[in-house]
Amino acid sequence: MALPDDIVERIRQAADIVQIVGRYVELRKGGRDFMGCCPFHNEKTPSFSVSPSKRFFYCFGCHASGDVFTFVMKHEGLDFNEAKRKLGEWVGIEVSKESPQERRRKEAEALLVSANTVAHRFFMEQLWDDASKRPRHYLEQRGIPLRYAREIKMGYGGTSAAFFDYLEKNKISTEMAFKAGLLADSQERCLFDGKVVFPIFSDGKLTGFGGRRIGDGNGPKYINTRESPIFQKGHLLYGWDDAQEALRRNKRAVVVEGYTDVLACHQNGIQEAMAALGTSFTAEHAKRIKRLVTNKGQVVLVLDGDKAGMRASRSASITLLNSDLKPYVAGLPPGEDPDSFIRKMGKENLQKKIEEAKPAVEYFMDTAFSNPEMSVEERSNAAASLAPLLAAISSGLERDLYQAQLAEKVGVTPEQLRRHLDEEVRKQSAKKKKTSAPNQRSQPIRLPAQNGPPPGWDDIPPPMMGGPPPTNNTHPYQAVRAQEPQPPPRELPQKRELEALRELLLYRELRPRLEELGEYAQTEAMTQLLDEMSEPEKSLEEVLRKHLPAAQVSALLKVEPADLDDGPDREELASRTFDDVMRRFKWQCLKLERDEAQRELQSTEKAGEDTTQLLEQKRRLSLLMRELELRK
Repeated sequence: MALPDDIVERIRQAADIVQIVGRYVELRKGGRDFMGCCPFHNEKTPSFSVSPSKRFFYCFGCHASGDVFTFVMKHEGLDFNEAKRKLGEWVGIEVSKESPQERRRKEAEALLVSANTVAHRFFMEQLWDDASKRPRHYLEQRGIPLRYAREIKMGYGGTSAAFFDYLEKNKISTEMAFKAGLLADSQERCLFDGKVVFPIFSDGKLTGFGGRRIGDGNGPKYINTRESPIFQKGHLLYGWDDAQEALRRNKRAVVVEGYTDVLACHQNGIQEAMAALGTSFTAEHAKRIKRLVTNKGQVVLVLDGDKAGMRASRSASITLLNSDLKPYVAGLPPGEDPDSFIRKMGKENLQKKIEEAKPAVEYFMDTAFSNPEMSVEERSNAAASLAPLLAAISSGLERDLYQAQLAEKVGVTPEQLRRHLDEEVRKQSAKKKKTSAPNQRSQPIRLPAQNGPPPGWDDIPPPMMGGPPPTNNTHPYQAVRAQEPQPPPRELPQKRELEALRELLLYRELRPRLEELGEYAQTEAMTQLLDEMSEPEKSLEEVLRKHLPAAQVSALLKVEPADLDDGPDREELASRTFDDVMRRFKWQCLKLERDEAQRELQSTEKAGEDTTQLLEQKRRLSLLMRELELRK
């Protein structure tokens, strides 16, 4: 349901900007206004002013300014709707009525958090039990002081028998523990028994745990809570809650590889450090960071110095560039990670590495051509490996400058290099599309066509904007370059996403909820479109024209709202429509993640490495997909 302008104004009038800002900044009276140190940049002399009469803040240093909504959005990394909800709660003004489905979802999530909380108490008790000397000794060996382990609420898994006894005493059923992702598929073993446990918080909520095996032993070295409605690895970052203030202040994120790397950084003054949970760095991770480091913010990758770490850094750099962030790489010696580097070389040297980190493209270019005696074939392969990085750069000028620099290293003209790089990007894109193409028989869920595609739907040009459809011999980048100064091509939402959007537009009152779908969209373009559409004060037509070609805009604007009177029946149909679209979006995300797990599994099997964790991940994802199918 759209939020009326009068409610927005009521919230603005009721929210005491001095009191709200005072939650985050120490303010002192200075004449008619209040002064403090700006929370948006580093400063020692207060230059941040809050005017209660004008209901406005302004920084004389970095020139940040705005009303109470702007402050909460900027400080918390929220969009306008999220800021409205938060401020509405603080001042006691109801923003929107909670649907029965939303209430049930929150209640279900609260039960999962409750199960996690009970499990966390057990893990902490086990770590500090007199008999648990081995895990405490392990922590000290890894450079985690016991006082610090207690402060950040680490734990130990103990035995499964003791864990089940504890759950029973605290009235947590085995079924609920399984739903929370704490148990193996058999439901007879706790995933974390015999492991050091790292609690994982996200925005103050205990979403799950990471476990690290002590010693060699059997089974995977690291394990996470199984996927659940509140624990999705592709969206969570370890250390996120503790890093947020540093991200806001420094406008920089530091991404490391493991739990102990994050803790080593935090103990040594690198508070903005965080890590993905044993999975690749995703667009959702980038989106979360971007909200706090702002557009074009810096993200320094300090991943392990081995080949796997280099591959992870390269992949994360491409993801960050595609998200309009600036990736930098702080290279570590082979065999070192941030934790071991600090212990051997000291925190000052790691801080220096981070401060002197190179832009990712420059770093990988220097690394690829580090050998001055390279053969022609080696130079060709090195250039081809850099093609996806260069293609991800949004600035045409920056991309041209890097291509000119690379051309000099390869020994060809920039025009020759550009032609070959474009061809390499085309090949890799086609290969990726082929390997990730869904098997038609494995897709039990299809988006309804609503009596066929809307008029003009199939007349949409290929999924690249900024120029005419490319020929068989021309990559889209070449088509765009031929028409300078047009912007570089960008991806369009998938057809199935637009068909789902057409269903949602039958109920325009759903617009404020569209941002909830954004994190499950298959394309960044769709995420951005949903985020802007969720602000009902914006013109629907203007938002659509900003993100879509004319044919798609025309088709969506022709959707007539459902011919139903306001009331329980309309509200129920709108909620059911939204829930059904959300289910399909989630299912598709799970399928893509399962397909990726299958590819990793095949690769790991070929390498002769342990596949236990990947098999479990694949089974878990299949179960979650099945649960969504049963809700149909």
